[in-house]
Amino acid sequence: MPAGDTGGYVQKTVNKSRFIPAVIWMYVIYWLSDRPSVQSSVQSESLALKIVRILTAGRPISEFDKIRYALYLDPIIREMAHFLEYAVLAVFVIIAVGAFVSDRK
Repeated sequence: MPAGDTGGYVQKTVNKSRFIPAVIWMYVIYWLSDRPSVQSSVQSESLALKIVRILTAGRPISEFDKIRYALYLDPIIREMAHFLEYAVLAVFVIIAVGAFVSDRK
């Protein structure tokens, strides 16, 4: 074995460490999914109402209509959040797997 050659052991350890962000993000997804649905709904509806209030600031819209718009916006926000969660996970996995693919060349 030449001087400084570790037989590839160190390189494999470094590559496996690239999966750490993906594994941590999977835990975050699990943690967010494990919350009670009532708590999740309250948070997303609250966020939707804040967004509606910001977008309708200074306009003569009743509070009832703002709540109605927020309830319409809520499922869109929830779906966008799910998409973003898994898009971030995909990026982390691509980075990790890309490290393995580039090392085999």
